[in-house]
Amino acid sequence: MTYSGGIRVDGSIQGNLTELPGSVGTLIMGNKSRIKGNVSAHTAIIGGEVNGNIVCAEYLELHANAKIMGDIEYKTIEIHAGAKVLGRLKDVTKKK
Repeated sequence: MTYSGGIRVDGSIQGNLTELPGSVGTLIMGNKSRIKGNVSAHTAIIGGEVNGNIVCAEYLELHANAKIMGDIEYKTIEIHAGAKVLGRLKDVTKKK
């Protein structure tokens, strides 16, 4: 599934969720939401569960109920107490 501008997920998605190339928007996931697939976003605020990798071009916020089972690439990240990440974190601003 692709989107542009912004999207709010309060249910579940099976498959990848990708922001259209060149668009700048926000993904918001509610506390009971689930995505089983990879996620690509400019900005994301996640309160639910993602079973897949996340690539966030700008800002990623993980709320206390967030559970991520996959690797995360980000520019800026904020992780609230209680959020769980079962994967690797990679700051894309760091040079190799």
